Amino acid sequence: MLDKDIIKKSKKATSSKPKSKSTSVVQKKSSKNKTQVNTKKKTNNKVIHKANNKVNNKVNNKTNNNVQPKTTSTKKMIILITVIILSLFIIASSYYLIKTPKFNINSIVVEGNSKINVEDIIIKSGIKIGDNVVESFFKTNKKDILAMPYISDIKLSINFPSEIVIKVTEMKSLYYAYDKEKNIYYRLNQYGIILEVCDKIESREKEILVNGITFDDEVKLGTKINDIDYSKILVYEIIEKEFHNIFPEEKITKLNFENSLTKIYINDKIEIILPNETKLKYNLTVLKEILSNVGDVQGTIDMTKENPTFITF
Repeated sequence: MLDKDIIKKSKKATSSKPKSKSTSVVQKKSSKNKTQVNTKKKTNNKVIHKANNKVNNKVNNKTNNNVQPKTTSTKKMIILITVIILSLFIIASSYYLIKTPKFNINSIVVEGNSKINVEDIIIKSGIKIGDNVVESFFKTNKKDILAMPYISDIKLSINFPSEIVIKVTEMKSLYYAYDKEKNIYYRLNQYGIILEVCDKIESREKEILVNGITFDDEVKLGTKINDIDYSKILVYEIIEKEFHNIFPEEKITKLNFENSLTKIYINDKIEIILPNETKLKYNLTVLKEILSNVGDVQGTIDMTKENPTFITF
């Protein structure tokens, strides 16, 4: 019995040992196979993932390309519709403003004028009572108004529904020039523009009587005097500015450019002959000393000589 048991045990032992070796080999092989399968799966997954990404990108690009033209076309359509609506609104509003009697002119107002007659300005403008206020605003003859003497600027405005306002700016007369050939006077502004003709002396405040300016045979109001005489006025303006700095209380009342000289008259009493603008400040300083010594008399002071002279009359 013992021998049988021993034999059985040995058989079992012998049979169990090789089984363990074979199973370990099999396990190793299976594990290798599993890792190989896993790596293959991973590589396959990567390939599939890349392929999917490429496909998705292509699809996205196609959809983006399809969406962009649609968005731009819708924007253009919106802009076109907006422009059409605004155009129709403007046309309808214009038609209403022009064709409705409510906007016919019943009042024409002129502002800013003191020298030119209101009726003359309205006639030159071409605006009439009963005309449409909007049409008249755009069709007003501004050119003819600006061609009028004294007028330097014009502005139009509308007081809806039926009043139009003409606002003009007038030039100021500074010189009262005598034309010896015709024995008449012309009013001039600071730029030498001829504003008005007068038969007699009607000097206004701040106007200076001027002799020695030559005029054409046919004088047109609104035109400029010749350049030579205008250059004399420019010289006088320099003299006047410096004169008032030294004599703030004195007043120049007359001006004479005859015989190529520049003569100024102070308070219609003293005639002063100046050497144009040469050493102007110095000459006027010397003149101040002379006047302080002369006192309140009438006469002529000649500043063109090296030693100024004073002659009473």
